[in-house]
This record gives sequence, structure tokens and C-alpha cells, in this order.
Amino acid sequence: MTALIATIGLLGLAVGSFLNVVVARVPAGASVVRPGSACPSCGHEIRARHNVPVLSWLWLRGRCADCRSPISPRYPIVELLTALLFAAVTAELGADHRLTLAPALLYFTALGVALAAIDLDVHRLPNALVLPSYPVLAGLLVLAATLGHDPTLLVRTG
Repeated sequence: MTALIATIGLLGLAVGSFLNVVVARVPAGASVVRPGSACPSCGHEIRARHNVPVLSWLWLRGRCADCRSPISPRYPIVELLTALLFAAVTAELGADHRLTLAPALLYFTALGVALAAIDLDVHRLPNALVLPSYPVLAGLLVLAATLGHDPTLLVRTG
């Protein structure tokens, strides 16, 4: 179980890195796919070796590799928070049949981190994230109920 929690925590780091892109671009109506991440000060594209969650920020001492402008500590905070929350959700679920809920709960966790960060920035929750989440979560919960052979997952509150 410890290996699973650690693995999901590492997944959380990667998801947190992507959430930083979502938080920066979705409120502006920009694509989360293209262009690649770049320094907001000098515009240089972030190299792959400088895009490792948390570690790159620490290695670069919170500065751009090209222009040395400060990089907000929010980036590693979002990455670490997502990793810790992913690990906590996995630990809480345990190794029993409730683990089928993991995809839905991890999606909901990631969505919550992104929406909280966006709300802190722009004081609104973008429909581009909120509205698609209803069918995604419904589908993941149906999948969990089906895989777990427990249809009560769809109506149970505890």
C-alpha cells in the first residue's frame, strides 16, 4: 500500500505541474496545450530539464534559467499540495474495493486545487472547467460503481 501511495503522490506532482498551466491559461481563454510553457518575463521556452515538478524550482533557486527573473513559489506549492492531497486520498481509500473510487476522487481533488488557485487570482470559477466536470465526475462514479460491483456508491453519502 505504501508503494501505491508514493506512486500516486508522484502522479500528483505531475498533475500539479499541469494544473499550474491550467491556472495560468484557462482564465485568459488560452490553450493549455500550445504554446509550451515560457518565462513570463523574457519569453524563453522552459526546457524539459527545468520542468521537473518542485525539483527544478529548487535547483534554479526560484529564478528563470535565462533571465534570472523570480519564479513565483506558487508553482512548487501547487505541485506539492496536489501530490500531498493525492497521497492522502489514496491512503484514506485503502486497498479495499473503495479504491475504485480513486479516479473520481483524484479528478475532483485536482479540479479543487485548480479552481481554488484560479479563484484566488481572478475571483471567479471558469465554466470551461466547472461545466465539463459534471459529466466527467458522473462517468467516473458510474465506472467506480460498476467496477466495485457496488451500485450504492452512486447514492451513498458516507
